[in-house]
Amino acid sequence: MAELRTQEQQLLSALESLGGTATVEQLIQACGFPDSAVMRNALTLQEKNFISIRAKIQNNIKLTPEGETYVKDGLPERNLILATAQLGGTADLQKTAKQAGLEPQFIQIALGWAIRKKWALYTSENNTIRINESLLHQAIIPEGCDETLLKNLNTKHQATQEDLSPELQQATEQLKKRKLLTIEPKTTRTLQITAEGKKAATENKITPQEITQLTPELIITGKWHSAKLQKYNIEAPVAKTWPGKKHPYLQFLDEVRAKLVQLGFKEMTGTSVETSFFNFDALYVPQDHPAREPSDIYYIKDPLCGDLTKHAQALEHVKETHENGWKTGSTGWRYTY
Repeated sequence: MAELRTQEQQLLSALESLGGTATVEQLIQACGFPDSAVMRNALTLQEKNFISIRAKIQNNIKLTPEGETYVKDGLPERNLILATAQLGGTADLQKTAKQAGLEPQFIQIALGWAIRKKWALYTSENNTIRINESLLHQAIIPEGCDETLLKNLNTKHQATQEDLSPELQQATEQLKKRKLLTIEPKTTRTLQITAEGKKAATENKITPQEITQLTPELIITGKWHSAKLQKYNIEAPVAKTWPGKKHPYLQFLDEVRAKLVQLGFKEMTGTSVETSFFNFDALYVPQDHPAREPSDIYYIKDPLCGDLTKHAQALEHVKETHENGWKTGSTGWRYTY
């Protein structure tokens, strides 16, 4: 039977008293050891086949201060639509926002999400918002998964993403992009005693107290001659460190992406290579813009052209928009497309 150090024996005994299975947090409380000491001794006991360690990663969800505000006052899009209903179902956007008590920086966010949730329609010509006809005769607008999740978090303060239903998990990602909650991965380690560990715990075969630090007192008094020094295991696993940082430009892109999502835009992914039509023309970039020059964008040689036969109608609309504004209210770029 392998010898046990004092802390190893204490940890093994505590694990047995807890029924043979316990988390690191439970052992910290039972033994009074810091987290690092529990894990250090646990890894040693695992090497001796006295215990087994299982790791489970869970994503903990917590509300941000902004999320807590929305739990208390309601999401801005719901406040906007309720104010619209109070004003007769159709009203000026600025008047409705004032009725809803929205600050100027939240008006476009509320409008974007109200449109995205199909609660409202917006007319830019007269800056008017109106409730979707399908909701006009409903006394209460049904609560969405995002609002349900916010209420649950307000009650429990935090939750585990894996324990949520698929609908609420999808709402979690949406609210994270809106910066109303945070998702932090947490690894929970569970220790379980083996048959050999139970035997070692009862035999109580403890080695003399080992010294982990050689002090001046031990050297001066000569006690270091008889002291038992703890062996240093250079192969023991250590905590991972991540010294790298995200590139500033990537940080900027993340901020822009988050703001666009907050305004109600839907994030999509596309191909690595795109035609000039979708990359420029459809985005209303003029055909003589400097960004189209080979010095500012990469062009491939093969294939030289893209196929737009499936997008004939879109091509015609873009053409008219560039030439005369089509029905957008713009005058267009005033050139032959």
